[in-house]
Amino acid sequence: MLRLLTLNTWGTPYSNDVSIRMNATVALIKRLQPDIIALQEVFLERSRKQILKALSDEWPHYHAFLSGMIGSGLLTLSRYPIRDVNFYTFRMSGKPERIWQGDYYGRKGIGVLRLDTPYGLLDVYNTHTHAQYQPELDNEYALFTDTNLYEAARFINIYSRDVPVILCGDLNTRPEQLGYELVVEIAQVTDFHASLCPNDPGYTFCPDNYYVKSTTYERLDYVMGRNVQPTSITILNAPPEDNDGVVAFSDHYGLVATFDLAQRQSTQTNTATKAEVLSIFDQRINKELAAVRRRRSRYSERILTAFAVMLDLFLFFGFYRRIIPLLTPRLRRWVVMSSLVYGAMSFVYDQLNLRSREQTLSAFQHEIRVHLTNVADQTLAGAGD
Repeated sequence: MLRLLTLNTWGTPYSNDVSIRMNATVALIKRLQPDIIALQEVFLERSRKQILKALSDEWPHYHAFLSGMIGSGLLTLSRYPIRDVNFYTFRMSGKPERIWQGDYYGRKGIGVLRLDTPYGLLDVYNTHTHAQYQPELDNEYALFTDTNLYEAARFINIYSRDVPVILCGDLNTRPEQLGYELVVEIAQVTDFHASLCPNDPGYTFCPDNYYVKSTTYERLDYVMGRNVQPTSITILNAPPEDNDGVVAFSDHYGLVATFDLAQRQSTQTNTATKAEVLSIFDQRINKELAAVRRRRSRYSERILTAFAVMLDLFLFFGFYRRIIPLLTPRLRRWVVMSSLVYGAMSFVYDQLNLRSREQTLSAFQHEIRVHLTNVADQTLAGAGD
């Protein structure tokens, strides 16, 4: 029997009470004594050092999955030796102009440790996908999360062909959303909470938490597995009263799960369901791709407009000055510089953001259609048998 703890620590530079909460989290871990610890949003170097200094004696095997400007925030610790480490960076990583959101600069992804446990090898995946920021099912970031989870599922299938799998972390998707269906159907993983507590909504991000300002109740954090037998799962929704006055470990609730690696739980692919999920995903990709192309067209118009304004003022300044006496050389320079800046910003945003997103979505479109063709072939082969 193995025990795992997963928690989004809310360790961003702008979070409240980071150091105090990290100490409380360390105390929690020592009290629960999990075999494996998967943490998300450990962005600050001082937080990593704080955690590792306190835990490395009992959990000597660890890896921080660093990427981007501020790191992915993923940190996994284990009692058992690490036999391999791998990390996959998600291609849809956010919007660079939304600096306050940070997803683009964190370069989120999925990291895996292959552990040598007393029961055999185990691949533990720790991930934190793009935040959606809005509760609507089809919000502007839902497709970012969907593509992240699609890539996570494909990565699991390629890397862990014959090794049992645990997938945990802040998936930023709810059970009724497409991203959840994509990872469950493609990676063929079992949601521990849905399996063990089918009548419990299992909210991990909700107004009951002191640090949460949202009014919606959401299940965003998960422990899932393949070829393992889940035995228990508990939501860590409040610190004990004697925890130095800490009111919450994070803005997310953590999860503690136990599972049996000796008793393998087989999975069987439902190709019809997988094909349906992939078809819906393909439609959403097409819709977003069309929207991105329309936006690129508008930005091209802005660039041409800025260029036309500058050219017009250079060629016909004398004429405009006669009919508009207020148009002085100084004002002309200001208008030219403003147009230059406006055009340059539009060009940079178009090339670095929209063009990149268009190419990524086009690649996803092709991959999904190849995947759909293969699933259709499997369905026909099964029908023939």
